[in-house]
Amino acid sequence: MYKKYAAFSLLEVLVVVVVIGILAAMVIPKLANAKGKTSIASAAEDLEGIAQVLSHYQAVHGTFPPNASRAKDAVMLKPYFKDFTPFQTRTPIGGVYDYIGLTGSNPVSIAIVNELQNEFSRAQAQELDDYMDDGKLSGGRIKLVNGQLQYRFADTTSVVEDD
Repeated sequence: MYKKYAAFSLLEVLVVVVVIGILAAMVIPKLANAKGKTSIASAAEDLEGIAQVLSHYQAVHGTFPPNASRAKDAVMLKPYFKDFTPFQTRTPIGGVYDYIGLTGSNPVSIAIVNELQNEFSRAQAQELDDYMDDGKLSGGRIKLVNGQLQYRFADTTSVVEDD
């Protein structure tokens, strides 16, 4: 007499592998899409946080800080940021943050600027506009201007629609 061992047949193993493959094929795209949405939400949160700091500066000093490029590192703003220095970090969607003070007819803005590496795409810009504004990159508080994605957070009543 021989002993009978409990084991799975080859067919049963193949069925399990196929089912796991089908489930993975359904879940992986959703996870990738969730990561993109998280990046958009994170960029929106960063923009709002920087806008709050700039508004605080304006409340204390009676005016917004002068135009400060990323290269200047916005030194006058450093005391207002705790541990976060946005002008030295890359954005969650690519590119880097920049501050545009009141210059002529331009409103106070926070820009996301593309550099040679880690660039944001037009699709990401559109997603951020859909998330934070009116979904039109040509008008509203979020605009795509000369390759920069600008978040116009101050004095927006006069610049909301430029279409």
